[in-house]
Amino acid sequence: MMVERGVLDVGMDLWQLGEVTVFRTWSAGIRLPHTVKQAPHEPIVALAVPEAGTVAQPSGALLMTELASSHDFSWIGHGAARCVQIPLSSLGLPVEVARRAGAALRTSPLYRLVARHVAEVTRDPDALVPVGASVGAATVELARALLVSAGRPDALAGPLLARVRGYVRAHLADPALRPATIAKAHNISVRHLYKLCADAGFSLEQWIIGERLEGARAELAQGGPGRPVAEVARQWGFTDPTHFSRRFRAAYGVSAREWRAAHSH
Repeated sequence: MMVERGVLDVGMDLWQLGEVTVFRTWSAGIRLPHTVKQAPHEPIVALAVPEAGTVAQPSGALLMTELASSHDFSWIGHGAARCVQIPLSSLGLPVEVARRAGAALRTSPLYRLVARHVAEVTRDPDALVPVGASVGAATVELARALLVSAGRPDALAGPLLARVRGYVRAHLADPALRPATIAKAHNISVRHLYKLCADAGFSLEQWIIGERLEGARAELAQGGPGRPVAEVARQWGFTDPTHFSRRFRAAYGVSAREWRAAHSH
């Protein structure tokens, strides 16, 4: 370790959560050049969240280093970082996959989720020690998914799209259901959400409207007077009765009232 300026001020707290090593380090300005000759015997992936003082990355960003490779970690001024280290053997991935992922970490839809996970796991590790093995196993699985998906936006597309569809169907009655809320619930950007749907060949907004119309039509087909049509429409997320009536007729060729009447026998 080389201290850039001033008085040496360095410290580290270390914990073990199953197969995952957790630590928080703080110091005055440092530079830690690392060569292949200094690499650990077993390849290790380190995921770190800087708190303050780094030159190239803002506080809260997620950094990844594959410790069998050459790297140069540094910051200027008093800084700190939280980190988890995972043996590559625990991840079950080739070292080449980890190295490619390190150069494309932000392309993963899991980037923000894993950044928050690392920050939270390292916030109070003492409290997690009693369930350390479980927390460590969860951290390994999240890290594996992050590395597999980084640089490969299609890697999680199938499972992610299925989760998006399930989430939408479970929240169809919520008038606040929007692309932004769907994206937030899945820790992806709205842009990524739209691309995911476009690649699957459908419009997100039109699909949501279609699912809501199907729900309303099924309820109206139960026959009898039931609830007013406008109330059924609201129940399925349509806040504007006129819009609901127009879309229902366009989709099914009859009005919602005519549809109900046809099934009232």
